[in-house]
Amino acid sequence: MFSHQSLTLKLPQMKKCLLILTVVLLSLHACRKEPYAGSDDNFSNKLSVQNDDIPAICTKVVYAGTMTLSQARYGLAGAGTANRILFAGGRDGFGEVTNRVDIYNVSTNSWLISNLSIARMGMAAAGIQNKVFFAGGWNADNIVYSRVDIYDVSTNVWSTAELSQPRYNLSAVAFGDKVMFAGGNKTGAAYSSRVDIYDLSTNSWSTAELSSERNELAAAATGNQIFFGGGAYSKQVDIYDIPTGSWSTSLLSEGRPQLAGGGAANKALFAGGMDFTGSPYSGKIDIYNVSTGTWSVAALSAERTELSSAAHKNYIFFAGGRGNLPAFTNVDIFKASSGSLSSANLSQARYSLASGCASNTVMFAGGRRSDFTASRIVDVFKIKYCWDLPITATKSKQL
Repeated sequence: MFSHQSLTLKLPQMKKCLLILTVVLLSLHACRKEPYAGSDDNFSNKLSVQNDDIPAICTKVVYAGTMTLSQARYGLAGAGTANRILFAGGRDGFGEVTNRVDIYNVSTNSWLISNLSIARMGMAAAGIQNKVFFAGGWNADNIVYSRVDIYDVSTNVWSTAELSQPRYNLSAVAFGDKVMFAGGNKTGAAYSSRVDIYDLSTNSWSTAELSSERNELAAAATGNQIFFGGGAYSKQVDIYDIPTGSWSTSLLSEGRPQLAGGGAANKALFAGGMDFTGSPYSGKIDIYNVSTGTWSVAALSAERTELSSAAHKNYIFFAGGRGNLPAFTNVDIFKASSGSLSSANLSQARYSLASGCASNTVMFAGGRRSDFTASRIVDVFKIKYCWDLPITATKSKQL
């Protein structure tokens, strides 16, 4: 049995214990507030995330390896919502346009196979709440479609709707309770200025018009604004303000089609594409700051077109693409909270690939390789929280 006297600490010992306890408590507090001190800063920098979905917590992008689609194809479309990521349509390894849909369940780490109502490529895709939309497109016989295939992830049931105008090479974005499909090629290859708008809150469709007709434009959404930038020979950016329902315009630093876009943390980015003023391919990233209403310009790691983009949580990814060939493996990762860029690589160089995001997962799927064959590869990136990552202990001084 211990005596009362044996538990009594002398004053110097007590001060020392209190000091140790204070240091431990401060260290625990810092682990919750400060960015993860990872060692792989070249791949993805330390980050304290602040966005619309999650509070300020430290995260890190981690490459998680590869999976495979059920069918090799390029010119497909991808999108995700809730815990599902879908890749649909495209042209397969035999040159046939397909109706195949690969559905990945993030929660169960499993795949399902389904089908679109019509086989097609050149669609635009977007996901919001429990729905994923695949709109427009065309087939090998040059038939242009207005079809919208809608997948409900909560019921695993498909439904269909129609755009107001058949078209392909259009752009799509979802934000708030709106899904918008803009521009594209109409039948006969003429450009379109049409914007089809689906409102989830009213389950209704309406239309608007871009400031100019164009195809192969890119979309982004952040800060209660939706952006449609670039397109064939155009610098134009059409900006839709969700609270007021009003449109305004701005300009990119250079006009270009086949660019990619994405938005996060009040930043809207438009990257790469075909450059008709100098080099055939653009390496520019036009960055719009919603908070200040100003533009700045950064650079991709390589000039390229037909790249794919994904905006998820506090990151915007630009992956793959091509110049004069070969294709690229480059992945440029923009950290929206700090405005910094880091880089990674796909497992296989390819262009005309698709992206999709859900939960903590970002995927880049399919595409066309430098030898013009179709790919089945799905490259997977994970956004990890600090407490999911290994803890590296450091030696501390003796008190």
